[in-house]
Amino acid sequence: MSSKRDKLTEIAHDKSAGARSKLLALLSELVFEQRRPTEVEINALCSVAKLLLRVADDESRTTFAVTIAPNEFVPRDIVFLLLDDKIYIAGPILRYSPVLTETDLLKFAETLGDDRLVFVAQRSGLGSNVVDVLVSRGGDIVQIAVTENSSVKLTSKSLQKLLNNAEASDALCRSLVSRPEISKGDAERLIQLISKSLKGRVKSTGAVSTPASKPVVAVSPPAPAKTTPAKAGVSEMLAAIRSGKVFASDAISRLADEDRFNELTSLISGLSRVDDVSIMRLIVRADADGIGMILKALEISDEAFASVISLRKRRLKMSDAQARFERDDYAKLAVAQSKATLAQLTQSRGR
Repeated sequence: MSSKRDKLTEIAHDKSAGARSKLLALLSELVFEQRRPTEVEINALCSVAKLLLRVADDESRTTFAVTIAPNEFVPRDIVFLLLDDKIYIAGPILRYSPVLTETDLLKFAETLGDDRLVFVAQRSGLGSNVVDVLVSRGGDIVQIAVTENSSVKLTSKSLQKLLNNAEASDALCRSLVSRPEISKGDAERLIQLISKSLKGRVKSTGAVSTPASKPVVAVSPPAPAKTTPAKAGVSEMLAAIRSGKVFASDAISRLADEDRFNELTSLISGLSRVDDVSIMRLIVRADADGIGMILKALEISDEAFASVISLRKRRLKMSDAQARFERDDYAKLAVAQSKATLAQLTQSRGR
């Protein structure tokens, strides 16, 4: 503790922008270290943070938002300052902050775009009025987040809209089918829609041949004979990986670099035995924790994960700082722990 205080004093005397970011991070760490801070301590921290947030970098603001989000003592002006920031900074506040009232959430549901509404949809204990507006205004990703939120109860109005929209959304079908409000008849209809979609997907991706003009590209030297067709179908890739002819990391890296999102989703699904809809959602989620855990369990290389992060960055318009933060987090993940988590996940889904 004393060494941190010495460091704090040293940083406080440095007036550079970089030092301001470090000061914000270190203050937060000191206040929250191994205990629950008091209201007085939170107010003191936020008084300083109000000044530092204006000059701190993206990574420091993100860390601060994640740290304080679940605390009920955070002043509303700090909460709303963070809500006006970039999506990955506002996201934790939208999802976890107890400072936000039902009135706040209803206003957000009526005005925010899908990229932020998805965080609101994941909150615990949402009121029925908020849920109805989320379902009414939100796109597919928001509606899926609502249906997968076990803490909310769907009204008959929301349920009917979701059932109607499920006709055109395989992902929404999968989310809805396990909801307790769904009748037996509706559940059977959803299962039929899912089955029809899966059959269509198998026909379209199950046996994609490689054009003769396409070259065979070598991967991961110096290992010999590890090659993959440039446009191999997912089933062919899976077979090649399982037979040892192709490295999983190389296949994932190639698909991510070429922005072949659907094939990447299907490949990771086949390797992990987690359904492709869940994989798809994890890849485009605001944080990379879920997809990172799965890829680490599959022992995918840091370089291949960096390709996935680049794909996320393009699609989610992430900053360089956020991408770097996600790559650093992946490097710190333990393979054994990730494997255990994935095994538990697949077993629970199997039941």
